[in-house]
Amino acid sequence: MIRVSGPKHGDAYFVVDTQTLKASLVSDVYDGIQASDLNPVRRIDYKAEDGLDIPAYLTTPRGREAKRLPLVVLVHGGPASRDDLDFDWWSQAIASRGYAVLQPQFRGSDGFGEKFLVAGYGEWGGKMISDVSDGVRELVKRGVVDPNRVCIAGGSYGGYAALAGGELDADTYRCIVSVAGVADVRRLLDDDVDNQVNEENATQRYHMRLLGAKTVNDPNLRAISPLYHADKIKAPVLLIHGVEDTVVKYEQSQLMANALRAAGKPVEFVTLKGEDHHLSRGDTRTQMLKAMMTFIEAHAPPDPPKADAGASVAR
Repeated sequence: MIRVSGPKHGDAYFVVDTQTLKASLVSDVYDGIQASDLNPVRRIDYKAEDGLDIPAYLTTPRGREAKRLPLVVLVHGGPASRDDLDFDWWSQAIASRGYAVLQPQFRGSDGFGEKFLVAGYGEWGGKMISDVSDGVRELVKRGVVDPNRVCIAGGSYGGYAALAGGELDADTYRCIVSVAGVADVRRLLDDDVDNQVNEENATQRYHMRLLGAKTVNDPNLRAISPLYHADKIKAPVLLIHGVEDTVVKYEQSQLMANALRAAGKPVEFVTLKGEDHHLSRGDTRTQMLKAMMTFIEAHAPPDPPKADAGASVAR
């Protein structure tokens, strides 16, 4: 028995007969979500402002022409991680509500060669953020998305990127969703020490290399922390965080919410009780999706659904 994940079958189990070399579908992994429910996803490429080629994945709502669609930019965590063409519950859920979903593989993402990965060093609050917004501008240029209905979302580093994008590219986004996002990178480094199990903290060294910081007291850390620039954010913000998060601590979102309120900015804060950093529980994962989509639909409304659009997968 094998598990297959991809744009054709979604996420499903198959039995392979090694004698006949034929595979037979056993069951879909997600109850009620079949291959026919999937929204199409494809790879696209675009140029960053400095000319670097940026790969990305674009999911569009099935049955709709990819023209002037509302867009959610979904930034992956890591940041030395990546998206791919496998079934992705988060992007599929968003697309099922009528949105295009752009997943940019900004410099510093893994899986595209060492040179591309190293290009992200020192660009945590710089070109790694502009790479994302450059993708929005490219889709607007191609006529795929409506520039007046663009939101940005992400979890962990992606949550940081959503907040930083809302600060550095404030006129691009109509709303911001940060799930377990980093608001203060200096606190992230301090937490690396608190969480260490060995004398040498490889996690802290990894983060400092990405941040381009020589010490934990580097003044640049404050400059790239959204917590200290809440006044520059124009779009409404939704913060979502699990209380039991030990990777990016809950207080990161608490502090960001307080900073946004102090700056007179519209902010909502959703607490996920009993949830960790990885959204491991089904009930709180559903809570997150519902809160996120209610928020996005209020600030960047989708087009009216078509009668033959089929069932939603945003479960």
